Amino acid sequence: MNQKALHWFPGHMAKSLKRLEQLKKVFDVAVILLDARALKASLNQSLLKLLQGKTILYYVTKVDLVNRATLTAKIKDYCPHETVIVGENSLESYHLIKREVIRLISQKRKFSLLNIKPRLVFLGIPNVGKSTLINNLSRRASLMVMNQPGVTKAEKWVATESFDYLDFPGLLPQHLDQETALILSFINAMPLKIVPLDVVFEGLMTFLRTNYPKVLKTLMINQETPLESLSEKYHLALSDENIPVLKTRFINEFHALKIRDIFFE
Repeated sequence: MNQKALHWFPGHMAKSLKRLEQLKKVFDVAVILLDARALKASLNQSLLKLLQGKTILYYVTKVDLVNRATLTAKIKDYCPHETVIVGENSLESYHLIKREVIRLISQKRKFSLLNIKPRLVFLGIPNVGKSTLINNLSRRASLMVMNQPGVTKAEKWVATESFDYLDFPGLLPQHLDQETALILSFINAMPLKIVPLDVVFEGLMTFLRTNYPKVLKTLMINQETPLESLSEKYHLALSDENIPVLKTRFINEFHALKIRDIFFE
């Protein structure tokens, strides 16, 4: 894949970015969610520019899919000076977030305002787990959740006794280098129509062949003849017409299985 920048920024994302700028005075803390499998790729740097001057708390999702010791080391390398919460079960996450939010806002709010209910906005790339986290924290299924990008297209407030939560649509950078775009495709944060199917398939096969060959074996894929393996696995003839179908089914299967202990960077 060449290093030409990828420009993809749908209308609802552009509107959401402008809306976020307008809401800066409304929320107290921005909770930025990062995917444990790709900490760097899942951090939208343009958000940091927009949120200058605001209190930021980082929350790592999908931690059940990676080795915890390796993740801890990566967080120390990548976010050595930031406040980072590693997501666990919903009750533990609630207490961790509550403690950190109170600590962070008490440093900025005047004492007389500390009894006002804090307002948190949840931000991140598509399909990183914002709505799931808010549902867990609020202890009710207030928001729709699906394992695909682009489900949340409009902001929504969820009020609880202790906090007001704002769920925000997933936001990607306006300009992506193609390596990052590939990683986001691997973790199901970008629709397959954005990066060419052939590029995603070949990139994923090369990545697994180089770094996690045992995964291909588990998926019953021969490294040397992957299309033939997929043809046999999915019971589809290996024809020009079926090749895009085979590639799409493999990528979708990879997303759905959520294979453990894979780091994409």
